[in-house]
Amino acid sequence: MDAWSALAEARIRDWQNRVATGEAKAAPPLQLESMEGQLFKEILRLRLLAHERKSERASLLRKADDLRIQLMMLLETDRPLLAQMLNARLAGMSRPPEADE
Repeated sequence: MDAWSALAEARIRDWQNRVATGEAKAAPPLQLESMEGQLFKEILRLRLLAHERKSERASLLRKADDLRIQLMMLLETDRPLLAQMLNARLAGMSRPPEADE
């Protein structure tokens, strides 16, 4: 499965879960945003969720790291400076799990 399909599937599942719990009622709004931007936002969302849900932390951080790798693969050939900047920003946001406890 390519990065775009994986991200779309994750967002659909997330929306379906929010509809099931009553958090969302309408169809999600159409978002016209680059794939790279969507991947970056999803990585940030997963990392924040990992710090909130300690029981799911390892799997959420693993998913975020998988998406980070996909993002770097997309950017490195055409935009290596952007790839370096985003990778450095994500690395700066990382904290070891023990730091929260």
